[in-house]
Amino acid sequence: MVLVARVPFGFEVEGHHAMVAAFEAARAEGWWFGNPATFEGFFVADRTAGERVAACERALDALRASPGPLSELTVTRREGQCVAHFDWRGRLKERPLGACGGAP
Repeated sequence: MVLVARVPFGFEVEGHHAMVAAFEAARAEGWWFGNPATFEGFFVADRTAGERVAACERALDALRASPGPLSELTVTRREGQCVAHFDWRGRLKERPLGACGGAP
């Protein structure tokens, strides 16, 4: 599963830190920041993925509810099969390819 969060152009570094904290707290297997102002958090579909994705969505919703530039944050969810490369700790080493990641 992938959560894609788009932030408004010109958001501040504090917003970047808050976005990273949301993905890290939800124990995403990996996250990437890409331009234009897009965060992608990847969650492997296991027995805890639904809970972790929901926790991340709640954290992102809280950021959207706060005053400031992140109030324009948009979040979408994608699902599908990907080819991925993991390290020995189970963390993604690079952005996955396929239906949920980059170009197939």
